[in-house]
Amino acid sequence: MSTIRISGSLKGDILAMPSKSVTHRAIICAALSQGKSRISNVELSNDIKATINCIEKLGLAAFEYIDSTLYVSSEKPDIKENVLLNCGESGSTLRFMLPLAPLFSRNAEFIGEGRLMSRPIEPLKTALKKNGLNFLNNKVNGELKNGNFDIAGDISSQFISGLLFALPLLKGDSIINLTSKLQSKPYVELTMYVQKKFGVTSGFIDNDTIKVTGGQKYTPCDMEIEGDYSHAAFFAVAGAIGGGVAISGLLADSMQGDKEIFDILKRMGASVEYGNRYIKVNKSVLNGITIDAGNIPDLVPVLAVAGAAANGQTQILNAGRLRIKESDRLSAISTELKKLGADIVETEDGLTINGGKTLAGSEVFAHNDHRIAMSLAVACAITKGEILLSGSESVKKSAVNFWKEFESLGGKIS
Repeated sequence: MSTIRISGSLKGDILAMPSKSVTHRAIICAALSQGKSRISNVELSNDIKATINCIEKLGLAAFEYIDSTLYVSSEKPDIKENVLLNCGESGSTLRFMLPLAPLFSRNAEFIGEGRLMSRPIEPLKTALKKNGLNFLNNKVNGELKNGNFDIAGDISSQFISGLLFALPLLKGDSIINLTSKLQSKPYVELTMYVQKKFGVTSGFIDNDTIKVTGGQKYTPCDMEIEGDYSHAAFFAVAGAIGGGVAISGLLADSMQGDKEIFDILKRMGASVEYGNRYIKVNKSVLNGITIDAGNIPDLVPVLAVAGAAANGQTQILNAGRLRIKESDRLSAISTELKKLGADIVETEDGLTINGGKTLAGSEVFAHNDHRIAMSLAVACAITKGEILLSGSESVKKSAVNFWKEFESLGGKIS
């Protein structure tokens, strides 16, 4: 575990990294297409490598990575007898591949690292069991059949996306019935958006029901990956509380739900400029607000930092699912910001932050969580002295170049 000293207020221009969420989806759709696809503007984070590894183990596609472009060659695969699928620490990989693996293997076993295999997966397994699959711990076999799939919508939207990838390949139509309110709906819509580019469609009948037509075929597609709003959020907050940051490479009409970061910062009082090819967040006096995080859970750690910088009280609500991420993110970010002197109270499903205080340098821990590490880096902008961060390597899960980006904006690392 590496430990670094970080400090400095971030300021300048930066190009948004490629969207991890879109990349996962594009790679899977390309692998399910029979032919050649080209996916440009790809960054091979650890999570993306995990998805590629599982696809290769199933024999779905071959990959060649040249100059940030991923060339995907896919043919109809032979059915594998036994496969071992290592998902690393990627919840997306596990939940997306679980319904797909039985279509291409007689016996598949899933393994992972960190907290992955203890994170919730039972609701997806239960829905799949009712439609032909058998599970023994993390081993799966059987024949997946079309039909009705009942699943909760408030645990992980990735359950629904996993079904959306597999169900179009079945012979008959299927219905996904959401037994509780769908949270993170933009991620499900993002899955549908990427699938449509590869020739596969599904849609909401109403707020609680999705129809998936069977007998569809994925078709090859050339696709450029758009910039990542989830990652850009760190630099947007850094701009508001630091020295101003302009972010280029973000798609204005993106389906990514985390583009809401800019509206949230405006509500807090931030000055946000929309240029021809960039969005700039200027250093601003922020004020506390109430934030419903139901559709934007990944933004919560860095919004906690914004709350610590803002005058008055910030309340983050509807964020209980963060307790089952790479870390218990509500506990992790509140614990570490408290070490820096923040006034932050952890609630059952959110955070209450009494902000406006200058923080003081201290030793903090990333909890093996990329979003905690990056949020603590942003906190440098309101911290006097150095932050001693343990576990800085965790950023590689999603953003292999984060510390280079940090330094390019004037952040200091020793």
